[in-house]
Amino acid sequence: MSEKIEEEKIGTWLQEKLKQRGLVDSRGRTSQHSSNQPLELIVEVEQNKTSQVLPELQKLPITVHSELVSWGRYIPIVARAEDIPAIQSIPYVVRVLYSMPRAPHIEILSEWMRRPLRPPMPFIEDPLLGEVRISEIEIPHVPSLAEILGKLPISGPLGMLMGPTDLEVDIIPTGETREIIEAPEDNLVTTRVAVLDCGSPIPLHPLRVGRMVEEVSLVPEPPWDLVSHGVWCHTCAFLGSLSTRFGEVRSVADALTSLHVKVLDSTGFGSDSTVLRGMELACSWGAKIVNMSLGGPLQGGVDEDPTCRIIQDTGDEVMWVVAAGNSGPGGWTISSPGAAPKALTVGSYSPKYGDVASFSSRGPNAEYYREHRGEWDKDYARYGENLIKPDILAPGGGPVRDGQRMDLIYSGGQGWADGQYDGTQMDGFSAMRGTSMATPHVAGLLALLHERFGVGSVGEVKEMMRRISGGKSYDRGYGLIRYGIFR
Repeated sequence: MSEKIEEEKIGTWLQEKLKQRGLVDSRGRTSQHSSNQPLELIVEVEQNKTSQVLPELQKLPITVHSELVSWGRYIPIVARAEDIPAIQSIPYVVRVLYSMPRAPHIEILSEWMRRPLRPPMPFIEDPLLGEVRISEIEIPHVPSLAEILGKLPISGPLGMLMGPTDLEVDIIPTGETREIIEAPEDNLVTTRVAVLDCGSPIPLHPLRVGRMVEEVSLVPEPPWDLVSHGVWCHTCAFLGSLSTRFGEVRSVADALTSLHVKVLDSTGFGSDSTVLRGMELACSWGAKIVNMSLGGPLQGGVDEDPTCRIIQDTGDEVMWVVAAGNSGPGGWTISSPGAAPKALTVGSYSPKYGDVASFSSRGPNAEYYREHRGEWDKDYARYGENLIKPDILAPGGGPVRDGQRMDLIYSGGQGWADGQYDGTQMDGFSAMRGTSMATPHVAGLLALLHERFGVGSVGEVKEMMRRISGGKSYDRGYGLIRYGIFR
């Protein structure tokens, strides 16, 4: 006979999804279908009680990822819905949560949106979310051989390394976008900074030479980027300068020492479990500013979603700079952990058109709150304007309206997405757009503000932006951040 799941010991979002998928009935009892469906879960326990709970979990017919236990209270597991009541019965267990997919801003496709001839973007089939793909705003689709052959700029073997060159885009190097936010020429910093993403530049990458980059991989792969997204973000924020065919590529800040924690794999996907562990490693390493150009759905309110909770717990000591997401207009499209009140959540500003990008996610906050307005009212009463997102804008590309020519930002790159817009693959540089690209501009700027003017928290940044903005909106936040505001 199936057992009943305790409502007070399971995440609100998870419980709702289990019912929608038919894995739990309306009375909270597991169904016969649940035994065939493994789920990536997180067991939240009372603080510093993981050593007591781990042995009890290991007695159950589940998989426990003890190597990813984080913050003294989150234990990642793989289990079935029918295992949840037994997990809940273990002493010190607070609740069972979902290990939500995380990526460089994912798209969740319903059945009717699927197409048999969709571009071959990496995707996963999530048991509760359905088909999940990486946002093509930031990482364009991998072109087919026919597409490449039809647009080769040269013939022969070298031509096969070249991507399309006649796409209607404007490519703007970071040497120019850093001027938009008034980043100073003297940009060397000793502040400890970190990036959580798809991996770091290889040691011989031209933008890495002469700088110390410590690297950790939390996925079963080497720590280096095979996507291009991680290198793009790290080099834009903290790493190097070089003259290129599109102009100077130059980081906003030039960090003598930085950390890259690879929390997303070579297809671009990770989970709450890898991200939570990466956040813990960045804090224990001593990072003051952490760039998180990643996200996914908010599960529950910000006090329940685990990555948001960590930002809430540590946000007075660490400045978490997080991408808003690329789900565009319409409202309630902010992703997690950018939904967290103490995060500095960044939307995309188009350098070409001088306004918020059409794809940039809008507030007031995440979709969960649109569907749970009572929760929104409660949390807004508690957090006020800090719950309204995004907080600020920074250069991330555009356009600002459908039908306009795209503008993209040019920085370092390496991996399968390198060259899809700029026409040259395997050269160590990429042109991309997205709130992921806006976020490292801000992370680099915060490193400079911290070192030059003693700015010590996201709250100080928001307060200064609030004073000069005249108000906060659901699409632009407090507006475009600039170094000169803080002088």
